[in-house]
Amino acid sequence: MHTGTLTVLESGFMTAAEIQDLTMAERDRLVATLGSLADEAWGAPSLCAGWTVRDLTAHLLMPYELSALSLLGGLARTRFRFDRLADEWARRDSRSPEQLLTALGGIDGRRFGARGVPQVAGLSHLVAHAADVYRPLGIDHVIEPEVATIALDELVGRGRSSLPDGLLEGRRFTATDVEWSHGAGEQVAGPASALIPTLLGRDVALGELTGPGVPGVAELIAAR
Repeated sequence: MHTGTLTVLESGFMTAAEIQDLTMAERDRLVATLGSLADEAWGAPSLCAGWTVRDLTAHLLMPYELSALSLLGGLARTRFRFDRLADEWARRDSRSPEQLLTALGGIDGRRFGARGVPQVAGLSHLVAHAADVYRPLGIDHVIEPEVATIALDELVGRGRSSLPDGLLEGRRFTATDVEWSHGAGEQVAGPASALIPTLLGRDVALGELTGPGVPGVAELIAAR
């Protein structure tokens, strides 16, 4: 069982090529889903506050299209508020849905983020934001077991800065559909597809979780 302390790749269970294959498979599912949406769905709210489905799709391209120089300049302009920079990027993108899907379909082989960012971060980023689209639109998000494990490991590891303060303290998060758990304390259990948005501070999947730690998690998210 994975314990959230190492990523699958770091543990030696998967090669870089296998991680890339999983990432592109997840990307292909998302592109196919987005491509089937009615025009009005692109303007529907995603789970990212203030972002439509179109805005979020534009954001998914940011780690592949923003140069290191532009990133540094943008951070300086926004006083190192990455969330503000990301918001600017998403809202200023003027591409049509069709153009965004073409761009997202063409990221094969491109680096995710700045030099040194691990490859698994790209997969985790894609999985987490896919949920931000699927859930508000009522679309089932079926996550492959290997992909779910990678995403959860990343969230409680390198991605913990995105989590609500104190969320991981005194709680044991356990996936009920894959071999994964993290932490110690009051149990918070549920499918990976519910744990991922919950760890990111979304309240939409709280009803799918069980255990004595759930009320405390709900309070933290509500107070965020």
